[in-house]
Amino acid sequence: MGKTPTLYLWLLLVGCYLLTAQKTKKCLPGPFHKDAPGPEGDDYVECLSWKRRSCCNADITKELKVNKTEGLYGGYRWDRCGPISAKCEEFIKDEECFYQCEPALVRFQNPEDHDAIIGVPICARYCNAWFDACRNDKTCVTDWLVGYNYTLGPNHCPNDSKCQTFEDVYKNGEGICNKMWGKAFYYDKSNRKCMVMKFPNKRRNPNRNVKPKDKGLIG
Repeated sequence: MGKTPTLYLWLLLVGCYLLTAQKTKKCLPGPFHKDAPGPEGDDYVECLSWKRRSCCNADITKELKVNKTEGLYGGYRWDRCGPISAKCEEFIKDEECFYQCEPALVRFQNPEDHDAIIGVPICARYCNAWFDACRNDKTCVTDWLVGYNYTLGPNHCPNDSKCQTFEDVYKNGEGICNKMWGKAFYYDKSNRKCMVMKFPNKRRNPNRNVKPKDKGLIG
């Protein structure tokens, strides 16, 4: 009788593993996502971290390389406050690659918007590096999802806004991860069970086993 609880626990863990494995055989729904993750070929020219197993196809990477997100989202631009530095632009592009290509994001699907994600833990060290790369670049909104004026078509700075540095707007790496893309991401101080938005393409995906945490952590 003493072994029964252990057996139940083992079966529960196996069941959770199988459910997680089944879930990541699918991709997050969306106009540019594949149905299921898989390898890509030589025409996959950006987002190289995911070339061996990706939820985005080569066409998306070619569009990002040439036109950034302008062709994906009806003219959406990153540089509404002037040119973005190359090192900052790289992080913003990596965020788009992460959203489009990372298979594990299907576990973080927003129940109110199935194309969106919510509460993805991003490692503090990554957020801090992102902030350091962008601290002197400028933005006119805090939230790049809903802060812009879309009444004129593509994203524009609101009439009552002003361009400020990322350092003034976000203060630090925690601010950039918690605020720039709404509730999609949050700053994970543990630096352990968290995700990064770029990794060497010959390395196994470090995000593969990250799962949603306590919903109370999602602001």
